[in-house]
Amino acid sequence: MLKLDALFRYVERDTLMHKLDPRTKFIVILIYSIFIILSPSYTTQIIIILLSSILAISAKCFRNMMRSVLTVTPFFLIILFANYYFTRLDITAALTPSLRILSLVTVFTLFFLTTSPDDFSTALDKSGLPLTITLSFSLALKFIPTMMQQINEVMEAQVARGLKLDKGNILSRIRNYIPILIPVIILSIKRSIEVAEALEVRGLDLKAKRKPIVETSMSWRDYIYLALNTLIVVLLTAIVIYLAIP
Repeated sequence: MLKLDALFRYVERDTLMHKLDPRTKFIVILIYSIFIILSPSYTTQIIIILLSSILAISAKCFRNMMRSVLTVTPFFLIILFANYYFTRLDITAALTPSLRILSLVTVFTLFFLTTSPDDFSTALDKSGLPLTITLSFSLALKFIPTMMQQINEVMEAQVARGLKLDKGNILSRIRNYIPILIPVIILSIKRSIEVAEALEVRGLDLKAKRKPIVETSMSWRDYIYLALNTLIVVLLTAIVIYLAIP
């Protein structure tokens, strides 16, 4: 059974990717996400997956990224199968939506693995965004790994009770995940209530000015990284438009 508790969890390393400003990395993934969604070419999707893999290797978190890719592999195969057999698309046209999902997963996984939630929240605060937005982003980044760990614990508990997740056909396996889905939803609701009560007890004031413990700022490395990735997306867009690669 695949361990989910290590997925999307921030991994602290002393690499260039980790030292970049969170705002830089967030802008870059937004640029790539827009291109991935709009691009009709599966070749460009493969290029982005390779670029993300190279960056993950440089950030020393390639193994964690591969775990995320393995997690979405069943969805990749289902979408590929449905597009090829039910919509009667050729293999290249059927492959594009599946690769689009993998591209998005690799890009966002790289961001989660190399960006501290606290640093990201501080960077958003310095950008002048309202506290409601920065707090929402910060809590989301912190609780995605927590939720993955929660799902993993529920799966292990249900398997210990005799639940067979890897037996039967596709429909049977989908039904087997219902005993996992319901406890996870209930636990998530309870956790959100606990977080809301904790914020209320601590007297959270959305209008008060906060001073961060650690200052974050964009350096020349951030501008070079942003410029290089923007240039890559522009070149890929030109290739798709003028060369019409599949």
